[in-house]
Amino acid sequence: MMANDWESKYFYVGDFYEGLARVNVGGEDVKIGEDEDLGCDLYDLEGGQWGFVDESGKEVVPLMYDWVDDFSEGLAVVKLDCNYGFVDKTGKEIIPLMYDGVSSFSEGLASVRVGGKMGFVDQQGKVVIPLMYDWVDHFSEGLAGVRLIADGQWGFVDKNGKVVIPLMYDEVRNFSEGLAEVKLDGKRGFIDKKGNEYWDMTKDQAREQMKNR
Repeated sequence: MMANDWESKYFYVGDFYEGLARVNVGGEDVKIGEDEDLGCDLYDLEGGQWGFVDESGKEVVPLMYDWVDDFSEGLAVVKLDCNYGFVDKTGKEIIPLMYDGVSSFSEGLASVRVGGKMGFVDQQGKVVIPLMYDWVDHFSEGLAGVRLIADGQWGFVDKNGKVVIPLMYDEVRNFSEGLAEVKLDGKRGFIDKKGNEYWDMTKDQAREQMKNR
């Protein structure tokens, strides 16, 4: 048998991440719209069962899920009957399928959602940041953006759940090289991890000012 002949038995084979690729059997491409700029139809893969194979084509996570995401930091998101959880590379369910929504792990933590509220769990499934926010972003450089609808504003928490940047911004982006882009009252600028603000300048200019503080 030639290498990768095993791929033909699947409807979809994804790229390999951390040594495993997600695969689907029984699915179908369903038209979801049109791209007027490119002049072509848009399709999405729906239905079937999902699992994972290794680079030899061996199924290491059974094809039993309604959807799966790629592996990240040793765990993968899986969905079954509208519930989400995580499996390891042997197929063991490390974090039970008990959440309405989850994200992939980033810096050791993953966001989880129940009943419209979001927080974070660690890789053992322990809730380390309570499910109290209306929206959260993933961790980057030790901080994650969080939002409360009541205030309509964004801020940042650390991995212990401590609010280190007050929820006062209209928009925020993830930290990169010590700075995060923010928007407040129509103005865009940057903040550092101490909450210092840098307005009306490029990121390079903000970085230089940050170094001189």
